[in-house]
Amino acid sequence: MLPRSILCVYFILFLCACNEHSSQEKLLHGKWLVDNYRIHGMTKSVDTDRLQEEIQKLRPNSYFLFNKDNTYEIQLNGSLEKGKWRIDTETQKLYTHKSETNFEIPLNIDTLKPDILVFSRTKDSITTQVRLIKIKTYEK
Repeated sequence: MLPRSILCVYFILFLCACNEHSSQEKLLHGKWLVDNYRIHGMTKSVDTDRLQEEIQKLRPNSYFLFNKDNTYEIQLNGSLEKGKWRIDTETQKLYTHKSETNFEIPLNIDTLKPDILVFSRTKDSITTQVRLIKIKTYEK
């Protein structure tokens, strides 16, 4: 049997791990708007001014909403996506799972602060990075 002091240490470590997970989830809860969108690693040139113009057009009607019950809504360019989300604190990944699909999409959490979320995804040597700004804390 383990001594009480070792059991106490394990219990404290467990509580710290749970608290980190909980605090990241709490930071994510709310409504977010796209602030910036970057693409890295493309072999052909991209008209960055045009890309920024497109982002400006998307902003008024686009949002990311992460609810307390681990559901999400993403409204982009007139289409609405709904599903469930979860955070893996060990890998610093945000996973989204669309309601109509059978797989999760992993997103790297680059920054998660009370008012800024930056996530990225690399596919076929192309990294897409999105910066969001929180406009409202919202819990469903």
